[in-house]
Amino acid sequence: MGKSKWAILVQRRAKGESMTSDFAAAHLHLERACHYLRGDDETSSAARAALDILIDAIVAAQYKRPPADVVEFPRTAKQR
Repeated sequence: MGKSKWAILVQRRAKGESMTSDFAAAHLHLERACHYLRGDDETSSAARAALDILIDAIVAAQYKRPPADVVEFPRTAKQR
């Protein structure tokens, strides 16, 4: 029997291999979880609130851009 996906991920992490995240897929699954927790009970409401926080974090990570380098243009003598 082959190794589980989790075991493979743990092994790769131990070797120092970098792993990338699929933020779009995570976002989709969290949205679906919210849909399934549509009850009015306290537990469903609390779970949806927690999922909303996770979704916000996933969206922020998904659209995060690396910091840009600022290129300074030469100034004329009058602007100095």
